[in-house]
Amino acid sequence: MTNDQFSALLTNNLGPILAHYPITAKEIHVNEAGRQVTIWATGVPEFRAEVKDGEGTDWEYVGEYIFILDVDEEGRIDRILEFLDSLATERLGGLIGRAMKNLGKEGKAW
Repeated sequence: MTNDQFSALLTNNLGPILAHYPITAKEIHVNEAGRQVTIWATGVPEFRAEVKDGEGTDWEYVGEYIFILDVDEEGRIDRILEFLDSLATERLGGLIGRAMKNLGKEGKAW
């Protein structure tokens, strides 16, 4: 995705259903010679109360992520590679679809 596409996804689709989606780094590895940073992280989406159709663990989700950041000579991020658990992400997609339906929106989040 481009930055504009990702921004639109967050604003239009996820903003109305998620209060927060904090990402926490578990490990960070720096490869100075290769100008890369690798981050192993978890993410826990916090769905807004008004989109939940019940209480309990149904809405709990923890995602696992690996980010590889390529950095240019000036120290700016040049490229980001993201790896995620595709099976778990399917479950998240289901939760997002359910939340959108509960909000009265139809469609796919991504």
